Amino acid sequence: MKYIDFWLFGPELGCVNREIPLIEKMRDQHFSLRIFCHRNHVDYLQKLFPSIKIIPYKKSIRLYYKKNFDLNLYRSFYNLVIFLAIHAYREYRFFRKKIQQQPPDLIITDFLPHIVCFAAWQEIPVAGVYNYHLDHVSLGKGIVRKALS
Repeated sequence: MKYIDFWLFGPELGCVNREIPLIEKMRDQHFSLRIFCHRNHVDYLQKLFPSIKIIPYKKSIRLYYKKNFDLNLYRSFYNLVIFLAIHAYREYRFFRKKIQQQPPDLIITDFLPHIVCFAAWQEIPVAGVYNYHLDHVSLGKGIVRKALS
């Protein structure tokens, strides 16, 4: 049996909803699944997938938006620095513990770049499902756009 872990971004619901058809299809194909998500989404996902183990993670990178829904690069970057300085090591230990309990054959994530790094360190294949359009103005024209692509 193939084991697949989903690591879903939060606290917004858009990233979670984007993954639901993929989770349903893989569940129907009898893959063994685990879903790691922001604590805000545990109840929602347990109602949709009562037979799948839903595991909340403690902290994650948070994106901030302006009133016009453009990405607030300053606040988002500041949060990224705080995450890397304070929370990243604890999140890595949590990640490592969970994959040692049940090593996945594949990790599917949306916008959790640290999960991609953690998986690479553990030599686990990763598939990404993203929602940003690289021509969108909120991503900027230079280094930010290149970093995201």
